[in-house]
Amino acid sequence: MSQKRILVVDDEEDILHLFVKRFNNEYDVVSESHSPTALKTLAEHRFDLLICDICMPELSGIDLIKETLNIYPEINIIAMTAYGTDNRLMKCIELDCYGYVDKPFNWDYMRTLVRKSLV
Repeated sequence: MSQKRILVVDDEEDILHLFVKRFNNEYDVVSESHSPTALKTLAEHRFDLLICDICMPELSGIDLIKETLNIYPEINIIAMTAYGTDNRLMKCIELDCYGYVDKPFNWDYMRTLVRKSLV
């Protein structure tokens, strides 16, 4: 069985590095710091999971999720944000995101969420 592929999109480079460091032994983790670049990566490569920040410059995480679902309607998505609101949470629920995590988050919880989303 091939290794599951995860695309992590966040404008915080530290978060991206931590995701790669913590998950790259189990999964093929690709990171992008800009939503437009992430869309190009999604169009060129297959992914099993998208983990993305909601509040990003250029193209919001919500818009990235919508565009991703146009490319991969079956992909699981975990949304994360340091600026959570009920409105953002409801939007993620409407888009059928697998999970929604407030930053800072517990890495053990994130690992569990990632594992369950890739079953």
